[in-house]
Amino acid sequence: MALTGLFLCLFLVIHLIGNLQLLNNDYGYSFNKYAKTMTTSPLIKVASIITYAAILFHAFKGIALAVSNYRARSSRYKKTAGNANSSWFSRSMALLGTIILVFIVIHLAQFWYVYKFGETPYQEYVQLTIGTESNIYPKEEFKKLVEARFFDEKVYDENGQVNKTIDQSEVTYKDLSKIVSTTFKEIWYVLLYVFSMFAISFHLIHGFESAFQTLGLSHKKYNALIKNIGLAFSIIIPAAFASIPVIMYFN
Repeated sequence: MALTGLFLCLFLVIHLIGNLQLLNNDYGYSFNKYAKTMTTSPLIKVASIITYAAILFHAFKGIALAVSNYRARSSRYKKTAGNANSSWFSRSMALLGTIILVFIVIHLAQFWYVYKFGETPYQEYVQLTIGTESNIYPKEEFKKLVEARFFDEKVYDENGQVNKTIDQSEVTYKDLSKIVSTTFKEIWYVLLYVFSMFAISFHLIHGFESAFQTLGLSHKKYNALIKNIGLAFSIIIPAAFASIPVIMYFN
């Protein structure tokens, strides 16, 4: 549980870096390029299988432990003082994990399944390179700019001499960014996403620190540092994830 939990913390960071590409003002080019890499690279495919296995193991092992702990209680009490011996986060790990697992299933169905097996639109991009500067345009948008004579094949200096040439290249990607942006215009999904990030945050607050303790990496000299790093990670990473659908909903 500890090892898979820490591995999934690393996955969250990598996944966040990719998702932040959605906020680039480049017509979805960066994110669509990232999505293609994530689904075609042999190395990423192996990493994805390991990640899916880690998620399933972590989820079902956690449920099994919760059931085992429940059955191990020989007696039931009419009143318990849970706060006296443990935090709400530690007592609610199974509940939080279940919420996260349900969200992952919905999330995969909305995006991964549609991208792999559904009807995903394609977007053609034109990349213009002028000197050392590059700009990306959807092909249809580029055609409009050409028709408006916004571009020329050469760039002239003040003396009428050619000092730069324009290089043009084209590339086509599945337009996952369009599917994501359309989904993030649905308020129910934005609320579900944000709620799920709260669940992940609470799950991490206890899970990050306890993982180090489980692995024997506990020392009074470093425990406070580990706790503070875990708390910062548990707040910053889920908050960054949650900000993406919120920004895209209002933008």
